[in-house]
Amino acid sequence: MNQNWYELWMKQNQLFFETTNEQLGHLFGQNKSVNPEENLQQIHQWLEKLRMISNLYHETSDLMLKQWIERFRSNQPVQTVQELQELWLDCCRKMFR
Repeated sequence: MNQNWYELWMKQNQLFFETTNEQLGHLFGQNKSVNPEENLQQIHQWLEKLRMISNLYHETSDLMLKQWIERFRSNQPVQTVQELQELWLDCCRKMFR
């Protein structure tokens, strides 16, 4: 269980790092520091990708809550934190497909 959680977390971090490198890497390659005000277009594009990732996280959270409620109503309630975490992972898998 912990390994799966770690792997999913690292995939989310990997998306952050990839979008950062893709959108902003060239800026930092030119200088040691980057003035955000001089690079707003690239930064806004990067932030838009991060927002999409955030939206995916929120959609996954909504799916998890919906399934949690459905399980409770169908007399198959989540009874432990581990079950809740497994439900989360299942929802993550569904969203990543």
